[in-house]
Amino acid sequence: MSKLEREHYTRPLKERNNRNRTLKLFRSFLDPATQASLDDSLPAFRDKSVLVLFGDKDPMTAQGWPDRWAREIPRHRVRLLPGVKHFTFEDDPVATVEEFLDWWSQERLLSSRDGQVRDVDADLAHSVQGD
Repeated sequence: MSKLEREHYTRPLKERNNRNRTLKLFRSFLDPATQASLDDSLPAFRDKSVLVLFGDKDPMTAQGWPDRWAREIPRHRVRLLPGVKHFTFEDDPVATVEEFLDWWSQERLLSSRDGQVRDVDADLAHSVQGD
């Protein structure tokens, strides 16, 4: 990441209160009630194809999150990036993008082979826009 990119990336966290909110959110993932709530939401993804991308140094990997998601989501691809912590796009942006592009191209190929009518590119655009 260039100096300018890093400056823009870290700008929202310059104030202590903003950092504390973020840390509180991350800490909440260790709470059993939060984990149960997240587990309960996984069935909503059962009919979706999902790329589960974690770093092998991510504490969430050690907690078994990739395995949990793989058990709950039949159409998954799990990838653990070596030497990478939680933010894969920071620790290894190239591998993160390569994994996504490979997964997406396979999704497009499988979609066309299955004769599915859905447009996977439109699905992605819809997901990204949050409509």
